[in-house]
Amino acid sequence: MPAVSFTAPQYTEDDEKREKEALTPDQKEEIEKDVYGRGDAENNHEDHDRDAEEEISWYLEEIPVHEKQDYLDALRECPRLVQTESSANRFMRATNNDPKESAKKLVSYWQMRQKIFGTKAHLPMSLNGALADDIDFMRQKPQYASVLPDKDSHGRTIIFSDIDGVVDKSHDRNTMTRALWYMAHVAMKEQDSQSNGFVFLASFCNFKTLQNFDRISMKLHIQSVLGCLPLNVKAVHIIVSSNLSTMVLRFSMVFMQPHYRVRTVIHNVPNVKVLLPKENFQPYGIDPALIPTSCGGQLELNGNAFLMKQRELEATTTTNDNDNR
Repeated sequence: MPAVSFTAPQYTEDDEKREKEALTPDQKEEIEKDVYGRGDAENNHEDHDRDAEEEISWYLEEIPVHEKQDYLDALRECPRLVQTESSANRFMRATNNDPKESAKKLVSYWQMRQKIFGTKAHLPMSLNGALADDIDFMRQKPQYASVLPDKDSHGRTIIFSDIDGVVDKSHDRNTMTRALWYMAHVAMKEQDSQSNGFVFLASFCNFKTLQNFDRISMKLHIQSVLGCLPLNVKAVHIIVSSNLSTMVLRFSMVFMQPHYRVRTVIHNVPNVKVLLPKENFQPYGIDPALIPTSCGGQLELNGNAFLMKQRELEATTTTNDNDNR
């Protein structure tokens, strides 16, 4: 039986038109700055960082205990991990210094982390920790979730995903989502990424049949990147290559918040075996040399090399942590 029917909810062109027509001039200007990278990098967080935890705490108090139980459990079981991997500063930057939204996002983060990591939710986000059982998948499918090696021309980190991985039924949904979480945490470790923001680049090019599309996996994927992870995503770029991939995209955009839908640029590339024209992406600060070959770019992803490098970095970090105890 198909995983999705033609009658499933879609984000239609009419929906898109209505959302964009409802925008105010100020909102349109802000969106243009984000999408084209014309805004100044927000590097003025130093003074605010000192108060982030205190500001968020006021709003955390207002959230019912049953909703924030996963966060409270983590705070009790692994307080240092809560501080290093879900610090208040990250959430404040991701929400443009909105403490109420940051508190909600922090609680959602730990709810989702518990849901997809289970008994490993309180382990470090590392290859030897929470991702210990997922390395084979990450090695086999580096295109599913990757932090691209070079930033765009505005200094923004690019997180890439070939959504073709979502339809691979040989892998567990949570395994795929955990790989995405790991890559997001790798990206968040750089201070300039937190300041300059992120670009999410996704390829919908490789779908062969709608029957294989897994809406639940897609929902987890989108809720993670654009919902609970503390990523200040400035723009979303999606590559489609056929009517089928466009349909899958329309099914998927239902799960996106309006804030991100109006910051989404859709690139129609009929033949991904031909190099992407520079004019498709350069206005947004992205050169085809930064884009993986699986969707018409020039970048060859090497999952093994990336994972080996990460193991070395994590081993060094662990050694330093032990030395500082």
